[in-house]
Amino acid sequence: MIRTFLDLSVKAGHAEQLAATFRRLGILDESVAQPGCASAELSVSADGRSVTVTATWDSPEAYAEWTSRGDRGDLAEHLNVHLERPLDATTVGRVHQVLLEGAVVMSDREVRRCE
Repeated sequence: MIRTFLDLSVKAGHAEQLAATFRRLGILDESVAQPGCASAELSVSADGRSVTVTATWDSPEAYAEWTSRGDRGDLAEHLNVHLERPLDATTVGRVHQVLLEGAVVMSDREVRRCE
């Protein structure tokens, strides 16, 4: 399993607009619908100038399938109006291999895996 991190430098005051654009374009929903994607999240720093998109994938190959889609350049055009540094069709995130996972105990009988 891998986790990917795409760090975005956001123009001042644009973090919420960037998140709204991700939502409107269905980018996170499409990624988790992609075979091999378990989760995807968008988070923003406290100062609103940095956004990180993270996702958990079954394999580097599953992530490569996502990043080789033909519509990525078109999506970047919609996102770039909110960014200090523009994205293009070749932009990919950092890839980390997941070595350990934790678990959260919900009750005496139920354990939920954190992945």
